[in-house]
Amino acid sequence: MLTIKCPPKYFTGLFLLLCIGLHSQSKLNFEHLSEKQGLPSTSVTAIVQDKEGFLWLGTYYGLHRYDGSHFKTYLSSRQSDDSISDNFIKSLMVDKAGDLWIGTWGGGLNRYIREKDAFVSYRHNPADKHSISDNLINTIYEDPQGNIWIATWGGGVNVIEAKYLKNNTLPQKISFVHYVYDSLNQNSLANDNVNTIYQDSKTNIWIATKNGVSKWDAAKKLFNNIYHQRGNANSLSDNNCTSICEDKDGNIWIGTWEAGLNKIEQPSNRVVRYRFDKSDKNGILSDKVYRLYKDFSGNL
Repeated sequence: MLTIKCPPKYFTGLFLLLCIGLHSQSKLNFEHLSEKQGLPSTSVTAIVQDKEGFLWLGTYYGLHRYDGSHFKTYLSSRQSDDSISDNFIKSLMVDKAGDLWIGTWGGGLNRYIREKDAFVSYRHNPADKHSISDNLINTIYEDPQGNIWIATWGGGVNVIEAKYLKNNTLPQKISFVHYVYDSLNQNSLANDNVNTIYQDSKTNIWIATKNGVSKWDAAKKLFNNIYHQRGNANSLSDNNCTSICEDKDGNIWIGTWEAGLNKIEQPSNRVVRYRFDKSDKNGILSDKVYRLYKDFSGNL
């Protein structure tokens, strides 16, 4: 029986109340969801809530649905064609139609079919140039037009165009549009190892890769790339880019794996670097930046 009946925004509000409480309370009580409550794996990699109120948790060992009282676990099975394709879950996304998408680390992309309580899987097939380009999925994102962008580690970016998603149906076989690195094309994707995809308030798509940042020009169907350039202080501090976020003034922030933060001021594209300095008590605490997020007050 489903016990979580409040819409997603209710849980957002609950989270905000918790955040406000952090300013006034010295002690907080946390409710634990672990093996004792039926969660088989406590290595949680992703969490999302669907339109019915279920919480979905991706872990190193399967996908788990929580109804407020109990967990239901979904594991990969060689004996079942409609099981999830791999147990290492890396990313989760619920699209505008309410469908759950699951990115795995080794088993490609999955879509949950609610009516059947089953999954459709999309794996890389070397013999099919229209299949997904790689089975290592980092991020899944849906743009305002309904296109689904998939960041892979090794196969660049894949897009499921919105035309395949009309009437809330998706065929077993679909054609993925591939965007990959091409050494002969300076306007191709910067690198095929993609960490994340972000869309700013002007609907520009930014892609953080292991070798720079790519900004998608939808009108020209090409990428404008930003790299680290040795000796150039107006370039990125490093090419291994992990995360992207826009601040309240429209500037784009880039997190790197080993070289701190970068702010790309808009519209000038001037780059300002923020690095760890042990002598600066108000500076950034580490040069390793894994995720960026802007809260409702505009804080980064």
